Amino acid sequence: MTKEIELKRIYNDLRHSKLYHIKIPLKVEIKKSIKMKKTLFLIAFAVMGAMALYAQKGDGSANKTSNYGKMFNPKTIETFEASVTSILTIYEAQKSTYGIHLEVKNDQGVIPVHLGPSWYIDDQDVIFSIGDTLSITGSRITYEGTPAIIAMEVKINEVVLPLRNQNGIPNWRGWQKKNARNKRNKSQ
Repeated sequence: MTKEIELKRIYNDLRHSKLYHIKIPLKVEIKKSIKMKKTLFLIAFAVMGAMALYAQKGDGSANKTSNYGKMFNPKTIETFEASVTSILTIYEAQKSTYGIHLEVKNDQGVIPVHLGPSWYIDDQDVIFSIGDTLSITGSRITYEGTPAIIAMEVKINEVVLPLRNQNGIPNWRGWQKKNARNKRNKSQ
């Protein structure tokens, strides 16, 4: 019984001592520190979420400040044969995406051919190589002061890569969502 009385006395002494009272503000500081860490974590999480949304790749369509989509002119559609001299992947800042361009050469010279976004071209069953002979149908335009072709379709070895309709509307418009839905349905 004496041990129990002794422990109670020590407890009461500690409870009323200055040492015990010093611990109370430390507990408050720890609680404030934990609250601040939670707040900072939430702020960091919100900033990272906003950055992730901002960094999403574009859908391949021109934004409101771009005139690229309006450059296609059905009145300037032509078909010609040419051989591939280079294959370029170009970052298009206005669209926030990468585009595939070919430089082709025929008896009239070298001309750039704009195909479409890399994510769309990469998912097609066509592989381009330097030296390939292509039949290209597209709208002749002037892009950044240089003649170019916005391709509607490209034929290589009897394989046709359809890119746009007669009005220049891209085949990939809405394609990502539709394709993702089809892949999801196949996996179920």
